[in-house]
Amino acid sequence: HLPVARRRLASIGLIVLIQTAFDFWTPQVSMAAHLSGLVTGGVIGLLLAPKAE
Repeated sequence: HLPVARRRLASIGLIVLIQTAFDFWTPQVSMAAHLSGLVTGGVIGLLLAPKAE
Protein backbone atom coordinates (compact mmCIF):
# COMPACT_ATOMS: atom_id res chain seq x y z
CA HIS A 1 0.00 0.00 0.00
CA LEU A 2 2.85 2.39 0.71
CA PRO A 3 4.13 2.71 -2.90
CA VAL A 4 0.60 3.50 -4.10
CA ALA A 5 0.15 6.12 -1.39
CA ARG A 6 3.48 7.73 -2.29
CA ARG A 7 2.52 7.90 -5.97
CA ARG A 8 -0.81 9.48 -5.10
CA LEU A 9 0.85 11.99 -2.81
CA ALA A 10 3.42 12.82 -5.50
CA SER A 11 0.58 13.36 -8.00
CA ILE A 12 -1.21 15.70 -5.61
CA GLY A 13 2.03 17.58 -4.96
CA LEU A 14 2.59 18.03 -8.69
CA ILE A 15 -0.94 19.37 -9.16
CA VAL A 16 -0.44 21.82 -6.28
CA LEU A 17 2.87 22.97 -7.78
CA ILE A 18 1.35 23.52 -11.23
CA GLN A 19 -1.65 25.34 -9.75
CA THR A 20 0.61 27.59 -7.66
CA ALA A 21 2.67 28.51 -10.74
CA PHE A 22 -0.55 29.24 -12.65
CA ASP A 23 -1.73 31.49 -9.80
CA PHE A 24 1.48 33.53 -9.95
CA TRP A 25 1.20 34.10 -13.71
CA THR A 26 -2.54 34.79 -13.85
CA PRO A 27 -3.54 37.95 -11.95
CA GLN A 28 -7.28 37.15 -12.16
CA VAL A 29 -6.84 34.02 -10.02
CA SER A 30 -6.96 34.36 -6.25
CA MET A 31 -3.90 32.77 -4.64
CA ALA A 32 -5.46 33.19 -1.19
CA ALA A 33 -8.56 31.25 -2.23
CA HIS A 34 -6.53 28.37 -3.63
CA LEU A 35 -4.22 28.21 -0.60
CA SER A 36 -7.10 28.31 1.87
CA GLY A 37 -8.82 25.55 -0.12
CA LEU A 38 -5.63 23.49 0.04
CA VAL A 39 -5.35 23.96 3.80
CA THR A 40 -9.04 23.25 4.38
CA GLY A 41 -8.88 20.12 2.22
CA GLY A 42 -5.79 18.92 4.07
CA VAL A 43 -7.44 19.39 7.47
CA ILE A 44 -10.62 17.62 6.37
CA GLY A 45 -8.53 14.80 4.89
CA LEU A 46 -6.67 14.37 8.17
CA LEU A 47 -9.92 14.34 10.13
CA LEU A 48 -11.54 11.76 7.84
CA ALA A 49 -8.47 9.54 7.34
CA PRO A 50 -8.63 6.10 8.93
CA LYS A 51 -6.67 5.88 12.15
CA ALA A 52 -3.63 3.57 12.24
CA GLU A 53 -3.83 0.83 14.83
